[in-house]
Amino acid sequence: MNWNRFFDPNNMFFRELSRIVDVVGLSLLWLALCLPVVTIAPATAALYHTAVKGLRADDEAAFTRFLHSFLENLKQGVVISLIFVPIVLVFYFGVNVIFFASDSTRRTVMLAIYLVAGLLVLGLCGYVLALLGRFSFSTGALFRTAFQLALIHLPATAAVAVLNALAICAMGFLVWPVLAVPMLTALLASFPLEKVFARYIQEDSKSET
Repeated sequence: MNWNRFFDPNNMFFRELSRIVDVVGLSLLWLALCLPVVTIAPATAALYHTAVKGLRADDEAAFTRFLHSFLENLKQGVVISLIFVPIVLVFYFGVNVIFFASDSTRRTVMLAIYLVAGLLVLGLCGYVLALLGRFSFSTGALFRTAFQLALIHLPATAAVAVLNALAICAMGFLVWPVLAVPMLTALLASFPLEKVFARYIQEDSKSET
């Protein structure tokens, strides 16, 4: 056995090990930066940016890229967090109210409506945070663009919404998924979203450092 080749940091084993370390480390860093709540949007935008420009591009400076993107989008991201957090709270308390409805038929109809509306919100949120991480927009233009893309590209919107819903459920019921689910969700979501973005913009205007 060629031990020099085995311990070569560029061989497949160490490359994959490094990728696993990045997925876990970035997921935990995302969680830590989300704790103030108002920083959820810039942290998630940075995670998406790093998924596309870091992990998918085999960038060795993934953590540096994540922190750079987080700081770059912090001010605008806090505003976006303040918009989305109340919406999520309304859905959460609304679902609890529906569960206590006495009429089972009405409860079923209302839950169905809430499910569809919730998926639309999660899909829109996915576009907003991905655009925040990848491009430069004013806040108003960011929401307008995200809303238009979400309506035009419904299959991609549905895929992103389901991914986000599954991730929220996984991390809401168990502890261990937080070790990898955040970054894996960003990676998976990047495939349909980047196909959509590629149809409109050839190069992003965010910093490549």
